[in-house]
Amino acid sequence: MFRRGMLRNGLMLFGVLVLVAGGGFLAVHDDGLFELGDGSGVSGTADIAGSAAQPGCDWAELFSADPTPEEIAAAVAACGGVDAAFTTDPLSIGKKTDSTVFVKGSAKNDSPISEWRWNTGNSPSKDDLTNFYAYATLDPDLNLVLYAGVERLDASGDSHIDFEFNQLAVTLDREAPCGDDQSAGPDDGPPCEFEGERIPGDLLVVMNFTKGGDFGSAEVRRWDGSAWILAESIAGEGCNPADTVCAFNNGTEIAGGAWTSFDDRGRPTANLDPNAFTEIGVDVTALLGRTPCFVNVQAKSRSSASFNSSLKDFARASIGICSFTISKDGNSPDNPNPTLSKIGDDFTFHYELENTGGGTLYIVEIIDSLFGDITDIAIDEGVIVPGGAFAEAGAADFVGGCSILQPQDKCTFDILTAIPIDSTDPLDTTVSATYSDQPAIGPNDAAKASIITVSDADAFPLNLFQPSIDVSKTGDTLSTPGNVVDYLITVVNTSSLDSPDLVNGYYVDSLLGVLDDNN
Repeated sequence: MFRRGMLRNGLMLFGVLVLVAGGGFLAVHDDGLFELGDGSGVSGTADIAGSAAQPGCDWAELFSADPTPEEIAAAVAACGGVDAAFTTDPLSIGKKTDSTVFVKGSAKNDSPISEWRWNTGNSPSKDDLTNFYAYATLDPDLNLVLYAGVERLDASGDSHIDFEFNQLAVTLDREAPCGDDQSAGPDDGPPCEFEGERIPGDLLVVMNFTKGGDFGSAEVRRWDGSAWILAESIAGEGCNPADTVCAFNNGTEIAGGAWTSFDDRGRPTANLDPNAFTEIGVDVTALLGRTPCFVNVQAKSRSSASFNSSLKDFARASIGICSFTISKDGNSPDNPNPTLSKIGDDFTFHYELENTGGGTLYIVEIIDSLFGDITDIAIDEGVIVPGGAFAEAGAADFVGGCSILQPQDKCTFDILTAIPIDSTDPLDTTVSATYSDQPAIGPNDAAKASIITVSDADAFPLNLFQPSIDVSKTGDTLSTPGNVVDYLITVVNTSSLDSPDLVNGYYVDSLLGVLDDNN
């Protein structure tokens, strides 16, 4: 802990997917992060329930039949991941209609999201998405690894599916179904619109399947601000030589999850036909050179193998990659109760920040309702406690300030101050912090479209007691020199009920001098 001299205003500071090339087994399973396929790395081994031979979570451990966000968060935490997403898309088979499909010809991969249109409609069975799920985790080097799985209604025909991960929220202009849309005013009828935009660092996984349903090829593309740029590709099932992209189909019938799956006629089934299920894993950090703060993911089917062909069906889900928490509490050197103090007493306010997500975060600002902007204090006085990369390196407390938080890092700092004379009871103090996914920015830069920020806040109500006493003196009112006179001095503790006991008192009498409890 650092100490520095008294400052103005009475403040004092105290201061992957990693695979073995050429076959054998998937090393990521040895790390217990997740299971991709059954662990053998052999084509056709994708599954949902996981393999008893390979410990670690799989989709069946993450999701129940109809998981709530709280249940998903608990499962992700138990698996040691960052976040997960699950969504079931309506079917468009027989007389049923899917309430969320792209309007024909309105949407392509490289067209602006704001130009996409959606409505109720139908998609060919081979392009009809059913269940879609994603999972984000960190490998031992703190690289972000994204896994995604999708079930197709009919795997017998050639089909084309993309996963798009965005850093800005992509939403629909109204709840499905579109109906008599007037979300943009009385002259705005159906179809409905998408809202949102891409920014550099968004990710697109492009997958193509053969007429027989086998996995054909995959590409990973990044958005550079104007176009999707190829980052990596694979031909057929398996992994690329760098082990940063892998994809597998189920070559044989496999058991479904707790949720409802469907056969090619749209009937509920306990087992999935061959090639009806696909899962893919991408080491995002290795491919992009950084970890973007994705906030949602979309599964989209295309009409043909052309990357820019018309989009058909879609399913959407939220997934959060970047997050942190800030907490504020404190203690008093004069009072053992950490939530109790009084005006004029010294009190140490304690701050703790923790990177609870998967991306590196860079400080933008920290604002305290009592002290104002304390960003520089956090940078100068912050102490990284063991956790994340520093713990793995065997380092002791790392003095680097709170300017950069790697995943799993915790940073603490303290501010010692006297409780201001004009404080109200309770003294409600709050702190809010904002971090960015990119370095070297200030508050004025945070509005740039290419910079993503995340925020958190905490409140710390400090109870202020009011110590007070009432003193009265009574006695004989008439006497003569030399006579004994009786006086009664009464002291009543009139402090607020939350005050501690008063001790070590003394009394000063104009006639008798200094008195104490022994007089």
